[in-house]
Amino acid sequence: MKTWLAAAVVALVAASPAAAQPKPGGPRHRIVIAPLATLGAESKSADVRSAQRLVARGLASLASVDLIEGNAMLDAIKRAKRPELRACDGELTCLVALGQLVGADYAVFGEVGGLGNAQVIYLKLVDVKAAREVRSTVLELDGTRAADVEARAAATRLFAPGRYVGQLVLASNVEGASVYVNGELIARTPARPLSLPVGSHALRVTHPEYRDFVRFVEIGFAGREEVAVQLMPYDAVSGDIRRTGQGDLAAAGAGGYQPTPWYRRWYTVAGGAAVLLLTSALVVGIASDRIDFDREREAP
Repeated sequence: MKTWLAAAVVALVAASPAAAQPKPGGPRHRIVIAPLATLGAESKSADVRSAQRLVARGLASLASVDLIEGNAMLDAIKRAKRPELRACDGELTCLVALGQLVGADYAVFGEVGGLGNAQVIYLKLVDVKAAREVRSTVLELDGTRAADVEARAAATRLFAPGRYVGQLVLASNVEGASVYVNGELIARTPARPLSLPVGSHALRVTHPEYRDFVRFVEIGFAGREEVAVQLMPYDAVSGDIRRTGQGDLAAAGAGGYQPTPWYRRWYTVAGGAAVLLLTSALVVGIASDRIDFDREREAP
């Protein structure tokens, strides 16, 4: 009976979604978010709490992050009798002490500002072990994009800037064309989707027989920018292609045989040579008679 129950429990655990989806590989990092501060009186406590939850969701969306919960952080501060750690206000030594208290690899601090629907959160990341600020970024909320999307983008910029990218997908009508982004050769057509940093990039697709395709592309975070690359052949190349094609069609229509033009046939060449020879002889003869006539007139 016990064996049957144990087997059933194992089967249920194996079939659960959590067990079916293994955690991503690679190193993981523990992060604590220090209580956010306000930049001015216009930011209410409710706005700060909402911003704290938003920043937490953004960081929790990163695959390599284990976020220390706010309640666990407050309990640790209370047990350690370190109330000053609840109001670090961005001070480096305070953030390092908070991270060490809860066993975090990194500490995040933010300041909330703005008015009405427009809100700005200034964030910075502190390496607890190295006791130094790593980088900072700004989370802007103006209603143009979903707050969670902006939070995830800001968290990526802050903690994993190498993953703050989007995709460029090219569909070209020519194979073997060179693809340059910001002056650097990165692919040849047909190319797989290209991972590029978020922002504006100069795209140039070139081929010796076609005119260059030049355009600026805007890459969004976790977005997919599709560009149809239509390369146009040079006029001279197009004319050669058309003439070659017409010649091939004419040859095919005549069974692969093209008649020799009249000016290249043997009798035309022979006749022309005979006329040239006769003309030369007449000129020489007339010149000789003229010389003899002049001599006779000069003789005494």
